[in-house]
Amino acid sequence: MNKKFLPILSIFGVLILYLLVVSFYVLEIRIFDYTLKKNTFKEYFLALSTPDKKPLKKKRKPKKKINLPPKIIPDTSSQRILIIGDSMLEGLGPRLNDYCEENNHTLGQIVWYSSNSKWYGSCDTIPHFIERFKPTYIILAIGSGDILAYNAIIERKPYVEKILEQVKGYKYIWVGPPNWREDSGINELIKNSVKEGTFFLSKDLSFERVSDGVHPTRESASKWMDTIASFIMNKSSNPIMLKIPKKKAEKRPSVFMLSPKPPIL
Repeated sequence: MNKKFLPILSIFGVLILYLLVVSFYVLEIRIFDYTLKKNTFKEYFLALSTPDKKPLKKKRKPKKKINLPPKIIPDTSSQRILIIGDSMLEGLGPRLNDYCEENNHTLGQIVWYSSNSKWYGSCDTIPHFIERFKPTYIILAIGSGDILAYNAIIERKPYVEKILEQVKGYKYIWVGPPNWREDSGINELIKNSVKEGTFFLSKDLSFERVSDGVHPTRESASKWMDTIASFIMNKSSNPIMLKIPKKKAEKRPSVFMLSPKPPIL
């Protein structure tokens, strides 16, 4: 190459280098009356130096854990059931006997006419028959006679506590009375006194009643017992097997009837 062209080539190279550098920072380059289009060198080299960024995956929110109540598994063994109560047992007893025969249980009934929690909680009637019958499961159907109490939630509290003391250590449920009028707190008292899962509230059920307006008819009492049995087997804290009976029981239960007199204190 002729040396006389070197200065010209050097000037031309410097000019090219200048234009290249300026193109990174200037939007337009003007030479006299001419405007040079902006090149894309900057974008090209930036693209080479910038790693590819993959789109971030959206994190899935963890599913909320649903705590299901533990499945209730009833005791399938044969039970010696003792139901203790008042005249309401005349309606409940026969249907409960059907359940006992269907599910291979033995039934005993204590029917104390006109009784209430005060009567039962003031004597040893319950311990006496527990010793005599030796139950493995107790159903208390006491409270109908307390509906007429002036202030049951206070007046009957020591007697309810005494009854619960007498059945301590046994599997039990307490069936509330089938209210025919508003009570003064007997249902609330029993519910707050027993262990969770051992109280069956009856007052909100619908009943067909006999002429006295108090006792459910036999058919209505039978449906009442069906609801109680379902509660015991599926919802109570002391579940036992009580499948719906397919027929009427042939065997009669042991029934202890007590006259309508308060205990002698």
